[in-house]
Amino acid sequence: MKDFLLSLKQAFIFVGTVIGAGFATGEEIKVYFASCNLFTVVFSALIFSLLFVLISYVSSLNLVKNKGRLSIVSRYATLSALLISIMAMSGASEGLLYSMTGIKGGGIATFVVCYACTLKDGKWLGIVNYIAVPLIVVLVVAIFVKVDTGIDNSGNFGFISGIGYACMNIFCAGVNISKQGGASGKKLVVSGVFTFVVLTVLMVAIKVSINGAVGSLPLVGVASGVGLKKIAELVVYLAIFTTMLGNLSASVYEVKSIVKSRVYTFTFLSFVALVGIFIGFTNIVTFGYPVISFWGVIYVIYTLILLVFRRKFLFNKGDYSVHTTG
Repeated sequence: MKDFLLSLKQAFIFVGTVIGAGFATGEEIKVYFASCNLFTVVFSALIFSLLFVLISYVSSLNLVKNKGRLSIVSRYATLSALLISIMAMSGASEGLLYSMTGIKGGGIATFVVCYACTLKDGKWLGIVNYIAVPLIVVLVVAIFVKVDTGIDNSGNFGFISGIGYACMNIFCAGVNISKQGGASGKKLVVSGVFTFVVLTVLMVAIKVSINGAVGSLPLVGVASGVGLKKIAELVVYLAIFTTMLGNLSASVYEVKSIVKSRVYTFTFLSFVALVGIFIGFTNIVTFGYPVISFWGVIYVIYTLILLVFRRKFLFNKGDYSVHTTG
């Protein structure tokens, strides 16, 4: 039972980090899969899950070293992507909570709560995702049932769209999995299967629910039409919260290793969150997410190289570490 729960924890953390504001609102699904059939969505969920398994397995092999120029480049690339995501989630939570309550300051409040959770040695990351991810699934399915647009499987099979969408989202989630430590054997199989099931349910339900939707925030829009606006907004906020928490957990580790101070770490990350609120979610997605996508592709290639060669020809001599970015 303990191994099973650990497997679920890994899967929940991965899924919780993947389903950010763009995923939960349906905007990403709409952009990547508008002209694709449902088989493409299932295929993309499968690629997501296989990449999760790959990263978890490689992290368990003790292949990567903490020293060397490649490690330094990897760390700063990771940190840049994490900071962009934190800015995006801060901007998204500010806009969403203002829309829900009419009160400003929701973005920085979300940041502070998530940061406080990271101070508990990563325990809250698992606890929050244990609660939030199943709740998100239930709420998305409830919207899917209520909207009842009918199953439309028209469109082409988008091979590139399926792979591209998975790679775009894999980077920050993969980093979090690496920080938690790798997995192998039965635990990895259970985590991979569970991840595939959850992502498939979420992606298919959102894809079908927003069929024909126009404008921004398509899931919120169609949910509003059937009296479920508040539920849709809750789904989006929970997704923002889990993604913010996951990326902050990894960012605190990286920033603190540079500035050597909790106070400076909190000050710097607070500034990053405020910048995200000032710039706004849409602008960050437009200009910042392509950077994360680029690093995501490099990250997958890098992980495959580690798996295939399993030797130190790319690295300087030093102690082995299970962390791909540590």
